[in-house]
Amino acid sequence: MYVKTAYNQTNLTEDQSNSSSDHLSQTTSCLSRNENLNSTTMDNSFIYDDDTYNRLASLRDELEANLECMQITHEHEIKILREKLSREKKLQQEAEESYKEAEEDWRKVNDENIRLRASLIKNVIQTFNIRKDFARRTKEQLQKCEDLKSKINQTT
Repeated sequence: MYVKTAYNQTNLTEDQSNSSSDHLSQTTSCLSRNENLNSTTMDNSFIYDDDTYNRLASLRDELEANLECMQITHEHEIKILREKLSREKKLQQEAEESYKEAEEDWRKVNDENIRLRASLIKNVIQTFNIRKDFARRTKEQLQKCEDLKSKINQTT
């Protein structure tokens, strides 16, 4: 089979022997079908074949150009997606680090709050015990005062 490229070079796509025998059978087949046609029609047929081959070559070149454009676009999209993925991974890593830092800060603050609460509770209990002791002593002092007063009143 003969294929013409856009550069008007003819390429054989099969072996020379196979190609010539196929071409001969195609020509014979064409002659047997068109026996009643004159030679001008045959010349037009070959011109038509040249136009067909040129059209096929042009279409092939267009297809190759389109494929190349699609490949370039595909590679560009892959590059963009890889960059985006890289940025997202970096952001995710930064977010995870920030989360760990925030979690650690929260633990420190929470531990400090627990320590302060425990200290406050201890202080409240101490204050309660001091007041209770003070109230008991005050009561004892009042009782002693009352006892002294009554002793003084009894002696007088």
